[in-house]
Amino acid sequence: MQLNNNIHPPKPVQKILAILVILSLIAIFLLRIYAIYNTVAIRTWDDVNYRRYALEEGTPDINLMTAIEGVFWPNSRILDETRSIGYHAWLVLALKLYLSGNSEQTFQLANLGLLVIQAIVLFYFCYWATKSRLFSGTLTFIYLSSPIVFGINRWVMTENFVMTGLLIFGFIPVWILKYDRRPFYRQEFLLGISTAWMMGIYGSLREYAAPSYIVTSIGTVLALGWLKRWDALWGFAFIFVVFFSTLLGGWLKL
Repeated sequence: MQLNNNIHPPKPVQKILAILVILSLIAIFLLRIYAIYNTVAIRTWDDVNYRRYALEEGTPDINLMTAIEGVFWPNSRILDETRSIGYHAWLVLALKLYLSGNSEQTFQLANLGLLVIQAIVLFYFCYWATKSRLFSGTLTFIYLSSPIVFGINRWVMTENFVMTGLLIFGFIPVWILKYDRRPFYRQEFLLGISTAWMMGIYGSLREYAAPSYIVTSIGTVLALGWLKRWDALWGFAFIFVVFFSTLLGGWLKL
């Protein structure tokens, strides 16, 4: 879908609006950065556990490569007694990257990174659908400035991870299905692998978000089959099975 040019405001007005959108987005992130260093972080009872998990796994015995694997490689350790908590692996990685000498600030900077990912994904999703940078930027600002998004990113809690992941689950499957078929089978196969891998990274969400990951992934496989894009299908299905079976193995041990 592309927006009708007849409903666009005059170009001088568009430029003014574009500047306002850019300044508004900058203000949102400056306010978030100010909050990291100059305000007291909000804590819930769950937050205490997430901080503890991250600090326990972020010991000197864990090196940077292990922390990177915890985020980008499927593993069954991202669980507690009852639920998936893959989000804390991101906090461990932030600790290993030495984003700050203060652990609390490091966790908040990790949340800021997730907020940036949300902004990028939403902007490109909107732009891909409408081809309007002004509309996409405006919608991104509305999303980021809403209390549930901006407020939740003040907590060290997995909802930050869930909100990022659900945007990924919404955009990536649509993108791959509308993406033109690659002329060489290797390109299609790698496209399927990379897409499923990106979704798999966010597959270790809270337990109530797991159905979104599973259903969306299976739906993508079926849709690729309907389109007869077999190479992309095999690549996507293989990575999905690897990530899902790893999570399933962790769940069965609970």
